[in-house]
Amino acid sequence: MNPYILWLGSIFDQETVMSSKAISPAANNWQLGLITQLCKKGLNIVTLGHNPEPIWPKGRIKMGDKHYKINGEINCYITNYYNIPFIRKTNLITKYETLFNNVVSEYGLPNLVMSYNPYDHNSVTAINIQNNFEIPWVCIVADMPTTKSDITQHNGYLSRSDGNIFLSWEMYKKSKSLNKFHLDGGIVTNNLVHVAPEKSQKHKKGILYAGSLTRWGGINALLDAYELINDKNIELWICGPGKNEKVENATKSNKSIKYLGFVTKSELNQICNKASIFVNPRPANVIGNESNFPSKLFEYFQYLKPIISTKTPGISPEYEPILVTTENDTPKAIANKIVEVLDWDEDKTNQYSETLSTFINQNKTWDRQARRLI
Repeated sequence: MNPYILWLGSIFDQETVMSSKAISPAANNWQLGLITQLCKKGLNIVTLGHNPEPIWPKGRIKMGDKHYKINGEINCYITNYYNIPFIRKTNLITKYETLFNNVVSEYGLPNLVMSYNPYDHNSVTAINIQNNFEIPWVCIVADMPTTKSDITQHNGYLSRSDGNIFLSWEMYKKSKSLNKFHLDGGIVTNNLVHVAPEKSQKHKKGILYAGSLTRWGGINALLDAYELINDKNIELWICGPGKNEKVENATKSNKSIKYLGFVTKSELNQICNKASIFVNPRPANVIGNESNFPSKLFEYFQYLKPIISTKTPGISPEYEPILVTTENDTPKAIANKIVEVLDWDEDKTNQYSETLSTFINQNKTWDRQARRLI
């Protein structure tokens, strides 16, 4: 085979993502977006991963292997493993080594190893390849652990890599790596189109939140903010995986709050086209939010509509001109911005869309990001 990059990270098709309780849609979209563009630029990439699953007994006791292609060009290899407490970690490391040897038998040695996050199975595999074959390793850092012991091990792995790519601006700034790169995400296409929401009396203004229902996403603060707004012509639309008791109670007590569930890409596209504004209420003071980038922003960007966002350390200052930022992450501050933006006239909304379109096309398409990396 021609020279290739070995990618340590699991990527799946949309159907698999939708049917899984453990696959992160954001992580899958990020990896697929970059890999697809790298392939379009002539690079060959082979991925090595596993199918995530809640650990047994909540999940299956053993996961199978698989080989498939995505977009007809990305060869993906999934290893089997035992999904048992105290065994899964070491078993994955062993299985990754075995699968790597199988890949080498078919394709030869890679020219470069890239991994999505310094998980144990990724890092141990990459370090062994470094030591045995002197092949460089670049680690993509999307998330940081929260416990002291895990952070120590995480940093130890990163010190062994030949280069680090950070999604979070804060982690990029703090990193002492000599070879570091900031790449938070991209838009799949640069053909951005603004679809104006319906303005007739029959259609209420939609405030959309698309993302996790956990405390890291800030959905609870958004629900509190919505209750502060006295406007019968608006609705709050919520999309995302997981369960949240406050969301369930809010939808029962307030008919203008709609939980639409974990939707497909095509369904989300339809919802986004109908929405008036998007909200990213991620709180800055929740441990872990300083080390990642809110991926929902890239879902929002492509629709060229106003985006209200809190300020978190993971967001680069370059976004300040195109995000409508709140004074702080309290419900009152979020509510004030929602009311303010919903009151924009058509000229101001169109001007915002033009500014956002220019910014995305010049800086944040996956094509542009891949060219920066190469």
